Amino acid sequence: MTDLQKLMLDMLSEDSKTTIPELAGKMGMSARKVSQELKSLREEFQVLKREGGRKNGYWVICNY
Repeated sequence: MTDLQKLMLDMLSEDSKTTIPELAGKMGMSARKVSQELKSLREEFQVLKREGGRKNGYWVICNY
């Protein structure tokens, strides 16, 4: 897991309702790059999952 991914997890643990565009703005990255990193956290490391829909959803951090 990269330092960037750890930083993302820390930010999501502070506010689980953070959106990808908000995360991208805070980190100074493109939304596409953030999406790729989140996908890696969900599929490769299995420490993150998304609950709920697009509007009312939130991030759940597990096994971290």
